[in-house]
Amino acid sequence: MSEDLVPAKPLDLTERTLMFTPSGGGYSRAVRPLDWEEEAADAERMRGPAEVELEHFRFPFAGQEWDSFFYTRPGLISFGEPIPRDYGWPERFGTMPQVFGLLAITPMISALSKPHLGGNVQVSRLPDRVIVAFFSWDREFAVYGRRPKETFDFQIVLHSDGRIALNYGPQAQDPDEALGDGIVGVFTTPEVDPRPIDLSRPDSRPSSAQYEVFRYPMIRDGRHGVADVSCRIIEVLGDEFDFMAFNSQFRVDQQETGPAHGFAGYYWGNLRAEVDGVGTYEDDTTTPCESRLKNTWGFPVWMKADTVVDESHPEFPGQTPYDPALTYFAHEIGHTWLAYAYYLKNGERRPLRDGSGHWELRLHAPAPFPHWGTENGSVMGGAYWRENSDGTFTATDGWTNRGGGFSWLDLYLMGLAMPDEVPDMFVLHNLRREGPCTFEAGWECERFGPFAADKEIVTMEQVLAAMGPRNPPPERSRKVFNTGFVYFLLPGQEPDPELLRGHADYRDRALEHWRHVTGGRGQLTSELPGQPNN
Repeated sequence: MSEDLVPAKPLDLTERTLMFTPSGGGYSRAVRPLDWEEEAADAERMRGPAEVELEHFRFPFAGQEWDSFFYTRPGLISFGEPIPRDYGWPERFGTMPQVFGLLAITPMISALSKPHLGGNVQVSRLPDRVIVAFFSWDREFAVYGRRPKETFDFQIVLHSDGRIALNYGPQAQDPDEALGDGIVGVFTTPEVDPRPIDLSRPDSRPSSAQYEVFRYPMIRDGRHGVADVSCRIIEVLGDEFDFMAFNSQFRVDQQETGPAHGFAGYYWGNLRAEVDGVGTYEDDTTTPCESRLKNTWGFPVWMKADTVVDESHPEFPGQTPYDPALTYFAHEIGHTWLAYAYYLKNGERRPLRDGSGHWELRLHAPAPFPHWGTENGSVMGGAYWRENSDGTFTATDGWTNRGGGFSWLDLYLMGLAMPDEVPDMFVLHNLRREGPCTFEAGWECERFGPFAADKEIVTMEQVLAAMGPRNPPPERSRKVFNTGFVYFLLPGQEPDPELLRGHADYRDRALEHWRHVTGGRGQLTSELPGQPNN
């Protein structure tokens, strides 16, 4: 629906050079054909965030002269202090304008900045200029799980007289691999004029901050975000859906390829009116329309994104190409009931969840009906903690492992298991890594251990003492829910037959996946009024 869509504003600076020249306390801007700078033979490749010394001159910028700059994130450099590596929630789930709201916090130059940008960076130091060259790709939107075959190359050139050149090479031949969004600008002060300009046009007046925000089409963020779109669907098809999952044929302005949380996209209000004793937040939002909806994904997911169809990995038996999307699906729908439980100890309610609404990592939460494998944990958090013969503990799986499922505690809170089916759990306290992590072991050692720890048993009786019994109890809870799988097109766009088939195939797999990871106790349907099993 066109009224629900903010049109795209794609990057239009390819094969151009933007030259910013100091003038009147700010910069004038010229737009020229590409004048690419060749890197020096001794160009330094950046291996990570670093302060880069200016060896031959001091660079005038933002009212000071600098003898160094910071490279922290691909696409931009800053002066005086590094840019935080993690901006917070807009970093993952926000739109490009929302990400921009946290960017201009220190003097900086952004040739093309966006979350999750990958690639290589090289710095060339010449007597009269420094060249910072970026060879980039969008790692979050790697098409079908593969890294793009081509890079988008661009440069920041700092001239000793204070001029700044931003050079943009050609885009990838495959339009799916092109970089169409990002933030470009010169920021000399955190006090940025909220009115962006068109950088592709020469500047007729000097200004101290010049920037443009490029983005893909965006679902209009009304009072309830994409929930408003859900209500429009209900108006047309009737109140027939408990959940909705969105895919789109077009790429959307969203900085993570999975179904982001969606800013009031969950319909806790209806659940809270129906279920007690599962621990949902007291300030959860209610539905924006009178409907039976309980949960929806926050944003549509591009059908070509890596989390919809990823490459299968033969080293993991049973893994399928749809595993990332299936894990996301179970995880986000599971948030309708999970993961907010407490347990009682010494008269005090203690959370089993972390601050983000997932099970605490230190909780042992094995999945009795995993998607594949034998030692997989809950898709809602925690881990499968293996107790080793020497008394240490190794996390064999976290919720990001695509082979996971729901734990017995999950199933109880979802109304799919009786309290006496939930075995004793344990929580690990005071984790202490056993032995150093070698370079070869990498991040898995930091994340998985082994660890020495203090083990605390947690029983279902303690959970019931803190939460009260589930009402309705599992024997009377709903087991079947109807899900609307929505496929978005741009206004006037025709469906791509291959992608539409992929959407239908994904829907079928998602329904079967839910049945499997709930041990056949739960069922999701996808029925339209008068058209069962569609």
